[in-house]
Amino acid sequence: TTLLRLAILSSYFQFLIARDLISRNPVSRVDRPRKPRPQPRSLTQPGIQALLRAVPNNRSGRRDRAIIITGLLTARRKSEVLGLTAGDIEDDGGMVTYRYRGKGGAVKRRELPQVAYHAICDYLGGKPAEVLQPGDRLFPVHPQGFYLNLQRYLRRAGFTPAGVHMLRHTG
Repeated sequence: TTLLRLAILSSYFQFLIARDLISRNPVSRVDRPRKPRPQPRSLTQPGIQALLRAVPNNRSGRRDRAIIITGLLTARRKSEVLGLTAGDIEDDGGMVTYRYRGKGGAVKRRELPQVAYHAICDYLGGKPAEVLQPGDRLFPVHPQGFYLNLQRYLRRAGFTPAGVHMLRHTG
């Protein structure tokens, strides 16, 4: 509540400065207490295994498993993983790569770990280039739908709910 009150006072004094009623903000000299930054949540190896065991072995479960594994192994943001299309995956026979649009709109290409590629192929029932058109999304799920599924899997695995961003910090 102290930080909130200081912020309110500071805003009020900034308003007065903008109206040329005062010349400086007296609150700007007050030392504000700092809250420690929370550590990002992540899973241990046994935790990852427990989470993957909690995912059902049906079509949507295989999709979610592929999303989870891809997120864990690539450390990409939720939008970057869920935005992947069949045309973003290239399999040259030796190495599989994926193209993604990162923060700020930059398009980048990285190696896709074999485990993630196999999870994607298992979900699709074949290689992306063989079963989808280049512009088709690999994971046709709404971000909120995947988030809710992830919460359910985390609860089944004995964990407290966490955001999808947790996958980025694990590994």
